[in-house]
Amino acid sequence: MAININEIANNGIDDDNNGVVDDVYGASFFGFSEGVPPSSPMDLHSHGTHIASLVAAESNNNEGIVGINQQVSLIGVRFLDADGAGTQADASAAIYYAVQRGADVINCSWGYFKANTILKDAIQYAIDSGVVVVAAVGNTATNVKEYPASLPEVICVGSMETNLKLSSFSSFGTQLDFLVYGRNIYGAILDGHYGYKTGTSQSAGIITGLVSIVLSQNNQLSLNDIVLKLQYAAANGTNRQSQTGFGAIQAPSFLESMSLTSNDIYSTTDIISSTGDFTLDNVYNFPNPIISNSTTFGFETTEAGAAVTVSIFDLDGNQITTLQDTSVDGYNSISWDLDNQPNGTYLYHVKLDNGETTEIALQKLAIIR
Repeated sequence: MAININEIANNGIDDDNNGVVDDVYGASFFGFSEGVPPSSPMDLHSHGTHIASLVAAESNNNEGIVGINQQVSLIGVRFLDADGAGTQADASAAIYYAVQRGADVINCSWGYFKANTILKDAIQYAIDSGVVVVAAVGNTATNVKEYPASLPEVICVGSMETNLKLSSFSSFGTQLDFLVYGRNIYGAILDGHYGYKTGTSQSAGIITGLVSIVLSQNNQLSLNDIVLKLQYAAANGTNRQSQTGFGAIQAPSFLESMSLTSNDIYSTTDIISSTGDFTLDNVYNFPNPIISNSTTFGFETTEAGAAVTVSIFDLDGNQITTLQDTSVDGYNSISWDLDNQPNGTYLYHVKLDNGETTEIALQKLAIIR
């Protein structure tokens, strides 16, 4: 647990003058909007405990499960009652508190079908403060939006099955960013017990754990940096689809992407970096996944005569090969003969350089021959 060292436990005094008494481990804001003072953050429902265990349950203690991140500290923040009910105003107070306590990532495995201004403002405050917000898309099996998952810059998570397809209960739509397992997830509940729970809440908890791993290695990364790493591990890569977002994420693939730090293969600003006014669009390779001995890289540009360089890297950042050509105005293609290249996931970037301006696009491919 993240301990508030400026607060003395159980003395009934707000030692650090933050407006909350005895918040050594966190606080509950249930009823705060109606004048109820913050109180103990202890879970009354088991939902929050289950999610927290997915993120951070201890290892090597012969008990229960192992959480995703063994380096994370949790701030207990509650605004829901024992029935899982609470207001957006109380949720907003909880978010402000979490940010002020120094949270790096906030898990929102809860939602409303409409968002009022106070909730929107609280989420925006968190994002503007550099906090990553992860939220569950919902369990309606429809494209009905829920909030805060559908707010801009919130990482919206749905549930998938072991076949990497959308779970039958998971909501979907243009707000959806990523999918991860959410059915029959084993975790801690109340009173030292363990049990199975199903829902996009569990999926969001798992993504929260993965995000916390990234931040534990480098807490200077931006939201866009983190989303890029998630995209590298997603089934659809950087190609967003209306029903599945960037697609299914599997933790092993995500952990492989943690090594992507080379400036040659990783942009900290965007998938496509631009220094000029000509375009580099619709970058892809076909087939992908590659099931034969060759693939063709394609792209469109408005620049003729630029130097084209396609560089392929493994996930350790080692350069595999480089292809070169000269661009034409319109559609361009360049082929790669794989020879004996092993199966696996690779990254490639396409660079156009006319001597004054450079355009770069980064993509992912898989070899499964």
